[in-house]
Amino acid sequence: MSLSRPKYQSFESLSEANFYADKSLPKMGATTVRFAPLLLEVPLFSIARNVGGVKVDATWSKAGRGSIRYRGPGLSQSHQTLLLTLVHVRSGQPVGNIVEFYPHELLALMGWSTNSRNTQRLHEMLDDLFEARIDIWSVNENESDALSVRLFAEKKTPLVNGAKWSLSMSETVLGLFRGHLSQINVRKRAELTEGLATFLYGYFCANDGKVPFKMEVLHQASGSQTRLGAFVGKVKEALATLKLHGCIADYRADSKQVRIVR
Repeated sequence: MSLSRPKYQSFESLSEANFYADKSLPKMGATTVRFAPLLLEVPLFSIARNVGGVKVDATWSKAGRGSIRYRGPGLSQSHQTLLLTLVHVRSGQPVGNIVEFYPHELLALMGWSTNSRNTQRLHEMLDDLFEARIDIWSVNENESDALSVRLFAEKKTPLVNGAKWSLSMSETVLGLFRGHLSQINVRKRAELTEGLATFLYGYFCANDGKVPFKMEVLHQASGSQTRLGAFVGKVKEALATLKLHGCIADYRADSKQVRIVR
């Protein structure tokens, strides 16, 4: 089985199709991926630099969404790109299936150039996501009701020229795709530089934008390590980029808040 976009052709019986549906990622559009909004609204995929080698054990809450505890290596927006790519390309498919691919195939799907540095980086990010442990509580649930998620069940990524890599997702990842999901246009996102711009795009996708976004809240949710005043200036630059690439129609921003127009 190769890492390729599914064509949604099936020859199973209805009972088989129903069985696999319970173990499959939801089907997604050619340019859109559906994703749990809570994972887009907390500093799980930080914009901070030099997250490599950092171990995280943190719990974040979002009003009306619930809470999430993350344990594992520090994750960046590049890790989010990788996870969104895998979810998108495997949409509609059973998560437990092992897929084989060459590193350059996955790099191309992510929009990254093929070179030894990016191959090494991809190897490290897959290791990071393999170690990741996520516990999620819905609103009003207590700790005993947590949904515990591992992203991958199996992974082989030999750093040998010409060798194929393989991986399979854990069935526990299906818990991230229950209830309301946000839609991200992966084609538009790929046009953005990974960092504050991609974070803001994901954050806006997780919200309807009917109320203004407070700069202080965005600062905390992004994982930024810069002071708030400098962050405000960078947000305004990122908003201009989002508008340029059609991710938002318009915006208004001052030192306190951001308003966007879809």
